[in-house]
Amino acid sequence: MIFSFGTRNSFGLFLEPVSTFYEWERTIFATAIAVQNLIWGLSQPFFGGLADRYGENKILSIGAFLYFVGILGMALCTTEQSLYLTLGLLCGIGLSGASITIVIAAVTKIAPTNRRSFFLGLITAAGSLGQFIVVPTTQFLISTEGWKVAAVILAIMVLLIPAFSLGFRNETQKEISRPTKSEITTAYNKALRHKSYLLLLLGFFVCGFHVAFITNHLPAYIHDLGINRELGALAISIIGLFNVVGASASGYLGGIFSKKNLLSLLYLLRALVMSYFLLAPTTEFNLIVFSGLIGLLWLSTVPLTSGLVSVMFGQRYMGSLYGLVFLAHQLGAFFGVLLGGIIFSIFNSYDYMWVCAIGLSILASAIHLPIEENSVPMTKTWQIN
Repeated sequence: MIFSFGTRNSFGLFLEPVSTFYEWERTIFATAIAVQNLIWGLSQPFFGGLADRYGENKILSIGAFLYFVGILGMALCTTEQSLYLTLGLLCGIGLSGASITIVIAAVTKIAPTNRRSFFLGLITAAGSLGQFIVVPTTQFLISTEGWKVAAVILAIMVLLIPAFSLGFRNETQKEISRPTKSEITTAYNKALRHKSYLLLLLGFFVCGFHVAFITNHLPAYIHDLGINRELGALAISIIGLFNVVGASASGYLGGIFSKKNLLSLLYLLRALVMSYFLLAPTTEFNLIVFSGLIGLLWLSTVPLTSGLVSVMFGQRYMGSLYGLVFLAHQLGAFFGVLLGGIIFSIFNSYDYMWVCAIGLSILASAIHLPIEENSVPMTKTWQIN
């Protein structure tokens, strides 16, 4: 998770230097990232189903290789089309296999029930730790060696993922039998007819919108305001550092209190923090305060959301059903990145995007309140205790 998520959250640092190098509008790079998020989301349920059937370690290895090829291709691309193919398509597919969704599915299947939420929080925190470590390192490499060298080094780092994925070998097979293709299809049909699951999809759409917009546009936004470019990387790094605390605490609290109520509170707090950042004077101090506060709320939604999926449907189909939830997240990310680029191109400002993000956060807070935290009745053909 450190290598996969840390690398993914470094891509926003490339927006300004790549656009400047090729004399492109920012919309081009933003579109490539938007395509990546969309492809990642669309292929996530497919890779989640493969992980449920054939094992998480195999899928993590395949995904890491495609991820490596995509990042390396970004360093070698010379046209808009090649950027869409590498950073967009290949990285998107690779991330589906080497993503937090696959790791969460594996951990959910082997974690003790009474500590599952806590372990999911630790997994999410590990990804945020990668954001804290990898993002400033990437900015240092971009500043000293250039963005192409930085991209190559990130690609090489991703190749370490298969070695760590061996930790899941044969573990989940001992706990839960692998579902058939028809059983996975039945699980999808059951979930998509369940109101609470659909509300969870809508809520996670908003999470994706926030995370992708801030990750990919905050460094450029900060630079436009006349603040040192390195502080953009520092802001993303601080977000990751504080989310180590936020995600861990969220996982712990999710084992004690109502997960849906915690999610509602998190989204409401996001709206307040973003409102503060939009209305407060633009200073380095306020940037650091915003980064720390939004970091506490950053991916704290993940252990709670994945925990609700587990409560509703059990562990056997976690890769498939959480993969579908993650698709909603990535659809939100697609619009968050793309609209950020479009709105900036039209108004030469991100203010309207911040207003949109705040409004969606309030909506997400309300959406989670009607969710029922109960096990969904299942047919005997795929009942899991």
